[in-house]
Parts: sequence; C-alpha cells; structure tokens
Amino acid sequence: MQKYCSSKTGSCVADAIAAHEPLRTQDAMYLHLVYNRKRIQMIKKGDLI
Repeated sequence: MQKYCSSKTGSCVADAIAAHEPLRTQDAMYLHLVYNRKRIQMIKKGDLI
C-alpha cells in the first residue's frame, strides 16, 4: 500500500526505507530534493522567508 506524503518533510523517505521499498524510496528522495531545491531558490530570490 502506497502512502502519499507531503514533500515538505523527509518522512516519506524514511517511511519508504523502513518499508524496504527501493523504488518508492528513490521517488520520495527525488521529490524531496526537487522540493528543497525550489525552496532554496525562492529564499535566495527573497520570495520566501
């Protein structure tokens, strides 16, 4: 059963690792990195504090 998580936290990654689901782990990590990269870019531009 797939759990849908907010990309705002790393809990999806941890949950997927704990469930021994490598593809879900890879997807969760990718989304986590994309989300955080975008937030860092927004912070640098001053769009997000």
